[in-house]
Amino acid sequence: MKSKFIKSTVILVMGGAITKLMAMIIKIFLTRIIGDKGISLYMLIMPTFNLFITLATLSLSSAISKLISEHNKSKTVIFSIIPFILLYNLFLMIGLIILAPVISKYLLKNTDTYYPIMAIAFTLPFISLSGILKGYFFGKEKMLPFVIANNLEQVVRLGFIIFIIPKFIYYGIIKTVSLVVLINIFSEFSSIICLLLFIPNKKISLN
Repeated sequence: MKSKFIKSTVILVMGGAITKLMAMIIKIFLTRIIGDKGISLYMLIMPTFNLFITLATLSLSSAISKLISEHNKSKTVIFSIIPFILLYNLFLMIGLIILAPVISKYLLKNTDTYYPIMAIAFTLPFISLSGILKGYFFGKEKMLPFVIANNLEQVVRLGFIIFIIPKFIYYGIIKTVSLVVLINIFSEFSSIICLLLFIPNKKISLN
């Protein structure tokens, strides 16, 4: 158990360091590509983005991790939760789409944020589902899939920012920032696929 803990800790620390480095590189490229105005608009919507990520995930990642770790539950736990969380996220998406004009005009006081806020709504189910799967592996103390998924997300984000975002600059900064938000769909989807590949296919209980 001690050896497993040390191994998991080393993997988590090294993976976390790589993820932080990738995040820094992404910020550098993003700032250079979309400029000061784009970054200002992106940073303006980030509190709203973070708020709705919190609402979408409901801290389920931590709860599932604790449940699986303390009670040694199997993968059936996460698959039983997924339909409910996706339905909840659907209502949350609709709510955010309805509230987008109010948030942009009266709360953020910048109508340029309307479409980026709309884009946030479509990312929520992917972020939530990815969080659930990560919670499962964290609870199982399997850090390698967790780390690989996190870094894959960053690689996908970086790829989109370098090769796709520059082509959208010509369509205006609002559409470009909206696309930057929507990149989360592709990065989180890649994480979901990665994590699903690591989940055992055995029909027997993993208890």
